[in-house]
Amino acid sequence: MKIITALNNPQLNNKLKEEKQYEILSKDIQYKEAILEILEKYKKIDIIVINEEIPGEIKLIELIRKVNIIDKKIRIIIILKNKDIQKENILRQNGIKEIYYEDNITEKEIKQIIENKTNNKNKINNKKIINNKKIINNKNKKNNKKIINKKINNNKIKNSNKKNNNNKINNRKKMNNKKTDEQYKKVKKKLYNIINKKTKVKNTLKIINFVGDKKTGKTTLAILLSKYLINKNKKILFINFNNKKNKYLKNNKKNNNIYFINGLESILRQFEIKNDKYIYQKYIEFIRKNNEKYDYIIVDMVKKDNKYLNIDEFKNNIKNILLIQGNINNIKKINKNNKLNNINNLYIIENKYKFNSINPQIIKKCLKVSTNIYKVFKRKKYKNILERNFQKEKIKLDINTKKIFFKILYN
Repeated sequence: MKIITALNNPQLNNKLKEEKQYEILSKDIQYKEAILEILEKYKKIDIIVINEEIPGEIKLIELIRKVNIIDKKIRIIIILKNKDIQKENILRQNGIKEIYYEDNITEKEIKQIIENKTNNKNKINNKKIINNKKIINNKNKKNNKKIINKKINNNKIKNSNKKNNNNKINNRKKMNNKKTDEQYKKVKKKLYNIINKKTKVKNTLKIINFVGDKKTGKTTLAILLSKYLINKNKKILFINFNNKKNKYLKNNKKNNNIYFINGLESILRQFEIKNDKYIYQKYIEFIRKNNEKYDYIIVDMVKKDNKYLNIDEFKNNIKNILLIQGNINNIKKINKNNKLNNINNLYIIENKYKFNSINPQIIKKCLKVSTNIYKVFKRKKYKNILERNFQKEKIKLDINTKKIFFKILYN
C-alpha cells in the first residue's frame, strides 16, 4: 500500500514508516504544491492523507481536482482542524468521502482511518441482531408459504396480459432505434474526421525563453531549471544564443535527457547556415522538427527581440522569463529597451537581491506591468551555485525556488 502524507506532523510520518504493511514514499510533505511534484515522480499511489492546515498557494479544492486529473483512483483522506459543515459539503461535492477531524490525532487513529477498521463492539452487536432475525424468519416462513402460492397464481394471469402489450411496444421501439443508430453513426464519422484533422499537428513542446542583461544570472537560472526538469524525467533541448560557449553546457553521452546547442557557431552549424540573417526562420523550422522529440526547449536569449518571444505558431506554448536586478540603473535600462506589455506569458524574476534592493511592488509600477515579480537568490547565496549543483545528479533547491519553477511550468 503506497502512501503519501501531508499531515504537518513529521513524527507521525516516521512512525508509519516503521509499519511493514505501509510503503511511505517520502517525508511528511510541508506544502501543498509538493504533493503534485511527488505524484509526477511516483506512479500508482494508493492513498494521500492531507491536513488542511499545510501551507501553499493552491487552495485545497484546486489541489484535490489536480490530483484527480493525474489519477482518479487515488484515495484522498482529508483531515480538518474543526468541524465545518460547509467545508464538508464542498469536499463531498468534489468526490471526497473520507473527512476526519484533527483533535490531536494519534498514530492508532491514522492506522484505523487508512485500514477502514470498524470497532469490535459494533461487530458483536451485529451478530446478535443477525441471530434474532433468523429465529423470527423461521416462524414466519410457514405462514408465508400459503400466501405466496396464492399470489403466484394471480401474477401468472397478469403477466401473460402484460407480455402481449410489451411485445407491441418493443417492436415500435426497435424500428425507431434503427433510425437513430444510423443517424448517430453518420454524426460520429463527421466528428471523428474533424478531430483527426485538428490533432494532426501536436504542439506538446514547451519553450521557455530566458531574457535579461549581462550578470543578471539568466544562464545560471536556465541551467538550474533544466536540471530541475531532468530530475522529473523530462527531455530537454538547451539552446545558448550567446556568442561565447558556456563551460557548463557540454553534451554527455551517458545523459540522454538533455542536449546542448552551445553558442552562436554551433547554432549556425546545427541549422546549416553561414550567416545569422536567416536564423529566425531556421529556428522555427528546427522547433517543428523536434516538436515530439523533446518536452522542453530552454533558450538563453541575447537580444530582447519580440520575434523570438512571441512566435504565433507556438504562442500558447511559449513562456518568457525576464531576469532583473533590483536597482535603479537596471530598471531604467529595461524601460528604455523593452515594451514589456507586448510580451506574452511574461514572468519577472529579481535575482541577486540585497537588503537594500527596491521593493517588488515599486518595480512593478516602474515597469508598468501586471505580472507578479518573484525573488529568487540573495547575492550571498548565489555565489558558486552552479559549481555546487551542476555535477550532482539530483539538484538541491530551496522551497522558494521550487515554488517559482512550479508556477512557471504549470500555471
